[in-house]
Amino acid sequence: MRLFFVLLLFYVGCISKEKNPPIPISQIAVILKEIHLAETFSYQQKKTTPYQRDSLYNIHYVNILQKYNLIPEQFDAYLDYFYQHPQELDSVYSFILNDLSLDITKKKNSKFPYNSQKNNLNK
Repeated sequence: MRLFFVLLLFYVGCISKEKNPPIPISQIAVILKEIHLAETFSYQQKKTTPYQRDSLYNIHYVNILQKYNLIPEQFDAYLDYFYQHPQELDSVYSFILNDLSLDITKKKNSKFPYNSQKNNLNK
């Protein structure tokens, strides 16, 4: 009987109580993308100390959360949900990668007319 009770508790504990994400995948993806870009920017600052880089990142992090009306505890709870649902977290990062690819393509295309004119001048 004890074994049955222990197995029942284990089974109930493993079942996710939330079936839907607490925040849309597209929205958490946009927020995470901004946070990752801020982190990359902050840590690429070579003329600063590690402490200054951490401070710069923390400023960006807080500003990003404020932009989306989130507090760190709320954002951490969202992340906890996605950590417990790896397939959905994979969807978030797929969204981020697609978005970054689009950004790169747009940036390349925006430079294209300039490169085209430059090549025409050299002929």
